[in-house]
Amino acid sequence: MSAPAHENNHALLEIGTEELPPGFLAGLPACLTELTTKLLADARLSAGNITVWTTPRRIALLLADMPATQPDDTVAHKGPPVRIAFDADGKPTKPAEAFAKKVGVSVSKLATDDSGKEPTLTYTEEVTGQPTQQVLGEVFAAIINGLQGPRFMRWGEYDLRFPRPIHWLVGLWNESPLEFSVGHLRAGTQTRGHRLYAPIPIAIPSVSAYEATLRDEGHVVVNPAKRRTIILEALAEQEKKHQGQLIQNDALLSEVVSITEWPWVFAGKFSADYLTLPKAVITTVMASHQRYFALENNAGDLLPVFLGASNGDPAAVDNIVVGNQKVLKARLNDAQFFLEADMNTPLTERNEQLCGMTFQKGLGTMAQKGERLLALVPTIAQDLGIAKGDIGLVEVAAKVAKADLTTHMVTEFTELEGHIGQAYATRQGLPTAVAVAIREHYQPRFQGDELPQTPAGTVVSLADKIDTLVCVLAQPNVKMPTGSSDPLGLRRLVNGVLLMLMEDGRPVISVEQWCNVAYAQAPLAEKADWQTVWAERLVPFVVQRLRSLWQETALPHDVQDALLADTLPGVPHVLERLATLPAHAESLAAMATDSEQYTALVVPATRMKKILGTHYNASAAVRDINDALLVETAEKNVYNALTKAVAGMEPSWGLLTGAQQTAVAAMAPAVDAFFEDVMVNADDAKVKENRQLLLSVALQAYSRLGDITQLQEPAVPAHTTPGAKLAASSV
Repeated sequence: MSAPAHENNHALLEIGTEELPPGFLAGLPACLTELTTKLLADARLSAGNITVWTTPRRIALLLADMPATQPDDTVAHKGPPVRIAFDADGKPTKPAEAFAKKVGVSVSKLATDDSGKEPTLTYTEEVTGQPTQQVLGEVFAAIINGLQGPRFMRWGEYDLRFPRPIHWLVGLWNESPLEFSVGHLRAGTQTRGHRLYAPIPIAIPSVSAYEATLRDEGHVVVNPAKRRTIILEALAEQEKKHQGQLIQNDALLSEVVSITEWPWVFAGKFSADYLTLPKAVITTVMASHQRYFALENNAGDLLPVFLGASNGDPAAVDNIVVGNQKVLKARLNDAQFFLEADMNTPLTERNEQLCGMTFQKGLGTMAQKGERLLALVPTIAQDLGIAKGDIGLVEVAAKVAKADLTTHMVTEFTELEGHIGQAYATRQGLPTAVAVAIREHYQPRFQGDELPQTPAGTVVSLADKIDTLVCVLAQPNVKMPTGSSDPLGLRRLVNGVLLMLMEDGRPVISVEQWCNVAYAQAPLAEKADWQTVWAERLVPFVVQRLRSLWQETALPHDVQDALLADTLPGVPHVLERLATLPAHAESLAAMATDSEQYTALVVPATRMKKILGTHYNASAAVRDINDALLVETAEKNVYNALTKAVAGMEPSWGLLTGAQQTAVAAMAPAVDAFFEDVMVNADDAKVKENRQLLLSVALQAYSRLGDITQLQEPAVPAHTTPGAKLAASSV
């Protein structure tokens, strides 16, 4: 039977805990929503809306618009085969009687199911839906027990596992309590408010009153979106007061939202003398270590002011500000000491210290990695068209790219690697291009981060990432990285390489050549055959990352298959044409959605591929076709159209110009006639081979963008002459 329509019923589960880690709360809404949806479905229930709110001390799950009862259901119970359920006289055997007893009926009430390999006993039970209120308690208990995550803990003598000890549970169905237990905890209707303002229990009268009750009686803003708004508005007031601009930090904002229940913002000051420190040092000390926001003026210079979001008592603001100023001063004093000590040794003289730092176990030192970068950057720089006069700057950047890892500052603040290198290089008089490249070669550091913007930064970044990728994956015992196990961040590194090489205007390059150079100098104890490493380790991983990047876009799966397919020999591998890949994808996507393009280009290519099979010659060229063996008018017409279409195409592969694609599409009528009038597998072996060469060259022309035969036919069929639209205008 169909499920009951959703009604105006609401449910609440609140899990009250010790202070929860912000990292756990960040991903909780999505995970909890997914788990709740599944467990509700298992219980034959659903909710019109699922909301997850979190504070440091509570997780609130609100279910809106739920049915009053489960839907009725039918459950089919499968019993033993008929051949063993009855004896030769047709009397029930013990297996039949046991099955009947299990389902609660007599053997005579059982039916026979003939749909399987052999007839079996069966019983269909009509299950009446239970009131949702009676079922929901079990669902809530399963949700608490089913949450997963790293570093879950047990406490006391209890068997429960959770990120922090649970102290109370609230379960409500509209205005009524939900009775259920989890371990030693029993659900009730009482929550707890803010630790300072409302430490006594607070009764929640109904689901709809939950948010307002916590706000008015408990001094808790349970909705994190509202806490974010409160904090942002308070920060904006401080901006005006101090005539500065907030340095945006979404990660910090999300963190302070997660650690407050009744937030308010305070301002503190520090000595302007500390502004001689690199800007990145001060902002990192503030954000990463103290959870402060920084202000800057219109010129982008830091102001000696910090802003903090507090969960404490506003009446104690003076003490709070003084205490935070003391802590920040101590941190900045440490940074000042590190700076003075670091400046005694220039970046260019830190190679000896890098010799004592291991890159990765079995892969040498950081100094050796620097030497590999220096050997790799000339090849990359030349392929990317870097001017010869600028390659010297790229090499200098490669020499000092890792030098700041040996500084006191980066040892203390590891997240500043690259930023400190740029700041120190500038102070030590190195060229600006070198200083910027030191910072940029770590980019992109995370999803959505900016790509390197300078030639030197791009080259060193590519060299660094390719060296790491090749050295690590070329080790035979290393497992391929996955979403749950990628300690070196190889997936992020490859994403960065792909995004850099797919930028508009990049020259066509060979990633394989760069990886080969990196492999030749990799410090591996044993080396396998390069082609094996490339084909079995590197290519699958890089292509998988490419697919992953495409999943974040609207690129259809059949277009992805056309670009990545290895099903058509001779089509250049996608990694050989990364620079033109966005344009290829755009052209293929247009072809896959335009019925006329599909008919003019994909249909002929698909027929050719099927006819040729293993006789497709990926290296064939027009000059290999013997026009004297072209005896049929239809094949002569194809030859003439093909000669015109491929003019200027050889020897390169890649994106077709508008005129070339128009010429290829215009071949459609001649190709259609060829398929109707010409037998490719002629009795004469020479004629047969010549016709196979003709179709092979034609298929090459169709396949310059990829294996277009992978494209799915558009939903709307073509109603015009094949190729007419493309022949009339450029694509």
